[in-house]
Amino acid sequence: MKKIFWLAVLVLPLFFLSCSKNSIKSLIDPDDEVKGTDYSATTQFVLVDMGTSVKWATMNLGSATSYDTGDYFNFGNLGGIYENYPSVKKAWRVPTKTEWEELYNACRSKWGDVKGTKGLFLTSTKTGNTIFFPAKGFQDPYGPIHVGERCCYWSTTPISGGEYAYGTKFQQGALGMGSYHITMNALTVRLVSN
Repeated sequence: MKKIFWLAVLVLPLFFLSCSKNSIKSLIDPDDEVKGTDYSATTQFVLVDMGTSVKWATMNLGSATSYDTGDYFNFGNLGGIYENYPSVKKAWRVPTKTEWEELYNACRSKWGDVKGTKGLFLTSTKTGNTIFFPAKGFQDPYGPIHVGERCCYWSTTPISGGEYAYGTKFQQGALGMGSYHITMNALTVRLVSN
């Protein structure tokens, strides 16, 4: 009986330690060691150093967790985020096209899911920190489309003429920056701060 007790005391902690390993590591690349912090399943709205000129929020505007998709926003309503979301600090803002490109170029990317929500993991090659971008798609006049397939986020960079603006369009197998979206559609928002 004592042998079984001591065997359990020695084996159970090893089992629990192996279960608590950083799960994002296997999603990025099993040979790469992720040395930063994994923010892909957080409930804290904080800013993360991704090795770029700005710090990036851990979750979408209007969400309660990093894997919650958040709210849709029309391009013309981006200035109203401070009135509609009083907890948003004045130093936080929507990123520019250049800042999105900088993030994309500073990170390794991998498509996956967190708690059933599909999206994109970006892991900084400089800091090792990881953030998750849920694939909420976008909303056109007829309703949401490409939910679970595309990560479409606004930038603050309009295209001359005003009918289109730059944003992201990340999807499995085709990750791209500088995509343009018609401004009457609604996309998700990820905030940054200097």
